[in-house]
Amino acid sequence: MKFKVIERRQILLVNPKFQLRFIGYMTVGSFFSLLVFYFSDIYFFYSLMQHGKDFNLPPDHIYFHLIAQQQGLMHNIFWVSRLVIFAFFILSGLYLSHRIAGPLYNLTRHLKKLAQGEQVRRLSFRRRDFFQEIPMALNDYVDSLHQLEVREDHDNKHHESDEADRIAS
Repeated sequence: MKFKVIERRQILLVNPKFQLRFIGYMTVGSFFSLLVFYFSDIYFFYSLMQHGKDFNLPPDHIYFHLIAQQQGLMHNIFWVSRLVIFAFFILSGLYLSHRIAGPLYNLTRHLKKLAQGEQVRRLSFRRRDFFQEIPMALNDYVDSLHQLEVREDHDNKHHESDEADRIAS
């Protein structure tokens, strides 16, 4: 028994204009938050150095060496953290934008098919997509339109049958 492998091609940028802009906003937001941490780090160690000077410690005092060593260590930790946070924001921006743009892309395709009069299946989004209420509402609307069409067809046939009976008598 052979199993058929179904390959689903996943397009990450279904709406590149929106998604790249969204990722850009996430990146700018992460950049500014990282700038705040960077300047906080500089201010923190500057204030520690000032405290040492206020206590009239000599410039070669171990306190200043310890502060300089800790500042270098924090600087390295922050660079690694900055890269990890930056990558996280870009990847999460891609993921979130995909979960927003994907359903809108699917909805747009579905509505275009409906507008062209094509018979379409019920609209559904992926389980983790945003806007899960849209398919339910649209499917209810399409179902009500379909019921209205069936009722009108039934009424028209019934009316035509009555006309035929009236003419025959």
